[in-house]
Amino acid sequence: MRDLVLLILAAIGAHRIWNFEAVFHGLKNWLLPKLQATPWRRRWLLNPILCHTCNIWWIGALVVSLHLFIGGPYVETFIAATAAYAPVRLALWIYQFAEPYLAKRFTIAPPAPPTHAPVVRPPSNLGAIPTPLRNTVISDSGTPPPPPALTAEEGSCPTCDEKRAALVVRQGAILSYKRRIVLMTSLANFNPSYSLSTAITDQARMLARDTGLLVQIWVHEGTDLTAAPRFPANVEILPIVPAVLWRDDTIDQAVADRLASVFRQYLIRLGNATIITHDLLFQASYATLTAAIWQLAALPAFGWLHCCHSAASTVRPTGGDAVRNRTTLPHGHRLLCLNDADRPYLAAYYDTSPANVLVCPNARDVITFGHFDRNAASIVRGFGLHLADVVQTYPVSATRLEPKGVEKIVDVFGQLSKMGMNCRLVLATAHANGDREKTALVNLRNRAIAAGLPTNHLAITSEIFPELAGEGVSQATIKDLQSVSNLFLFPTISEACSLVLAEAAIAGCMLVTNASLHTTATAICPEQVLSFKFGSHRSPEDQAPASRVAEKIRDALLANPINCSRRAALRQFSYEQVGRTLRDVVEQVPYVSANAP
Repeated sequence: MRDLVLLILAAIGAHRIWNFEAVFHGLKNWLLPKLQATPWRRRWLLNPILCHTCNIWWIGALVVSLHLFIGGPYVETFIAATAAYAPVRLALWIYQFAEPYLAKRFTIAPPAPPTHAPVVRPPSNLGAIPTPLRNTVISDSGTPPPPPALTAEEGSCPTCDEKRAALVVRQGAILSYKRRIVLMTSLANFNPSYSLSTAITDQARMLARDTGLLVQIWVHEGTDLTAAPRFPANVEILPIVPAVLWRDDTIDQAVADRLASVFRQYLIRLGNATIITHDLLFQASYATLTAAIWQLAALPAFGWLHCCHSAASTVRPTGGDAVRNRTTLPHGHRLLCLNDADRPYLAAYYDTSPANVLVCPNARDVITFGHFDRNAASIVRGFGLHLADVVQTYPVSATRLEPKGVEKIVDVFGQLSKMGMNCRLVLATAHANGDREKTALVNLRNRAIAAGLPTNHLAITSEIFPELAGEGVSQATIKDLQSVSNLFLFPTISEACSLVLAEAAIAGCMLVTNASLHTTATAICPEQVLSFKFGSHRSPEDQAPASRVAEKIRDALLANPINCSRRAALRQFSYEQVGRTLRDVVEQVPYVSANAP
């Protein structure tokens, strides 16, 4: 055993002397160009000579060989000398890695970089750790910067050089964001049937809408990331939470220390961040994880927001450290409550001031909930269909705009807009790739503006997706757009058996049909629809004023409680509204000061 310890220390000492003492720099600088000039420079036997990441194994093998096969007093003196040198260099090496933590422990970390920092576009998919090395920094000019230069003593091993360069790039990518957010979870998968998984992914997407944020989701080691949902480019999934056995209100201190060590390493790499935990300071089964969080509670330059996904108990439990940890709020930390009504009860449960309890509901955005296709999602989000009071989606051939009554629809929507209704009209146009049809659509848009409908309240799919101007958008896109619509005004003057009318009825839209055309007026139960005379190919003289039609539509929609509650829910649980609240809440979470008790 004594010989084994001596050989290990000798290998470490020889490794440090060869790689880091100036006495060998001249020899290595002489060797480097010769090594690079030979065709052997890429061979695995030669590269590690100058690479301090690789050559510890070669030096160890050399020391063992000298001891076993040569021996003698000179060799043993050399081994003893290098072994004695090892603890000195090892202590300096340990200090090198401990220095960032010591600096953060006793001083306040520097603020995030200024807003003019380079734009970062990380990849959307990440594999297993240590994959926080995969992002690339894009400079203001739009081109990646050159890789960092490596000095001669850093070696010429391509694999190790690539890893070092990637680490430098990754660190720069993290620090280039104005602010970093960590969603600390106990997730082992992203099964959408688990409501907490859905709430967390929604939070990540909402926060990621602010492109100045880097959002990391911490999940268990071994999580299958191939099954993770698609996220924006500035969201990373890091499977770094060690999988441990959870026991109610029982702390495994050794495991808690390990958890704290892992979390500290990744937090220090971030530099500063707001950490949002999900039920980790609330559930009894996470006692060990809670103990780890308490070890990090005073780490400077980080803010903590603990989300409670269940209602607080009416009785505050008492007990040992495990219970106290999950019923007490660390100094400077904040709680996230999902509703206003539970705010005072949650404050009482944690024996803290209500001012430390911030409120933000969960989101349930119609686009993600409905798994909208890409084209429908871009129209809904871009034109705010889910946030409007009145929305109609009208599939129509651009060659038949006049007989389909599109001008009458535009006039009615102009009147609704003048009445103070927030309106959106979507024309899902097909056969719109001819010059005549394009001109007709331009004239229609001008008519809409003159009628009082703002230009950004009229969406024409052939303008949005020119590549689909001929065939039109897909049936899936139409279905998704109809699902956020609540009106279908159908003043067509000629129809046999309308499919679009049936689709709108199935989607739950309020129907307004043409009383002059019996094929539509009687197609759906007449007593369940509004009907006006818009004229037809048999009676062209009948016309209902746009103002009267708009007034009746407004009154009918406002008198319908189902419509009103649905439109309110679409707005209230949207990414736009909840995301705005969540970002405001995050801004209210202070970073822990180095002087905190």
